[in-house]
Formats: sequence, C-alpha cells, structure tokens
Amino acid sequence: GQTYVASATPNKMVYDATDQTWTAVTFTARYAVFYADGLVGNNVYFLMDFGADFPVAGGNFTIQFNASGIIQWTV
Repeated sequence: GQTYVASATPNKMVYDATDQTWTAVTFTARYAVFYADGLVGNNVYFLMDFGADFPVAGGNFTIQFNASGIIQWTV
C-alpha cells in the first residue's frame, strides 16, 4: 500500500509506502521505478538509484523505506 499525507504544520506533504519484498528471485538491481499503474500510460513518479548493483541469487530482495516516508515536500 501507499499513502499521501498532508500536514498543516509544518506545511509538508509525505509520500509513503509499505516495504516491498520479492521472494526467491535471481536478478541484479541498480534502480527502482515508482509509477502509477492506475493512470493511463503508467506515469513514473520517480526513480531510486541504489548507488551500486545489488545481485540476488535465489533469495529475497527487499526495498525498505524510511519510517518518515519515501519523500517529503514543503508546501
């Protein structure tokens, strides 16, 4: 799941989502792409660069998001 939270104090908006896990996979990941699959054209929200390749061989791959949210905007 994902959530958008708007707060009057200190005037910020937060985008958050549950941690994502792929089980029993084999691949190498360098980036994650966040997109709106419910919109026409599957519009990309943003990209996440892991800074290095992360190989997985028959194990689990988890993207663990910060407890304060994935991204915050001051509005």
